[in-house]
Parts: sequence; structure tokens; C-alpha cells
Amino acid sequence: REAARAGASAALRRRVEEARRVAVGWEMALEADFKKIVSRGVVLTDADRDYTVKVDVKGLRAATDYHYRFKCQGLPSPTGRTRTTATGSIDQV
Repeated sequence: REAARAGASAALRRRVEEARRVAVGWEMALEADFKKIVSRGVVLTDADRDYTVKVDVKGLRAATDYHYRFKCQGLPSPTGRTRTTATGSIDQV
């Protein structure tokens, strides 16, 4: 099982509608109800970053569906869904 986790990652992006420096939280979970959060963090964004949050979530399982969301000033974004790629040679993908 641990070998399936090595190397799998997901890139999350979100632009916020703020006109000042702001902290944006993010969460990634196995289920849409977010009861099993596998990773979370906080990122600062501002005008220098075009108010865009960019997160590279590492340590995920390969070929697995994940749900993610962002939170800015306590308000959650709509939930997104992503899937990590499978491991193996490119011919197997």
C-alpha cells in the first residue's frame, strides 16, 4: 500500500476575490463529506500572485479519487474532484 502512495500528487488552483493579502485554507479528502481529510494547509495570496492560490499536494495514493475545497474568511468554495494518475509505464496508462 505504501508504494502506491509514493510519487502521486495533485495540483490545486483557485483565484479569490479579495483586494488585499489573504490567507486561504485548503483541504483534500477521500470522501465528499470531508470526514476523512488526508491533507490540508493554508496559503497566503495577494496582488503579486494575482490573488491565486497554487497548491501541490504530495503523498497521495495513485489512481485514487479525491475531493478538495478551499476556505477564505470562513467561507468554503464549491467542492472539486480530482484523480491521481496510475503508476506504471506510460503504455499502461
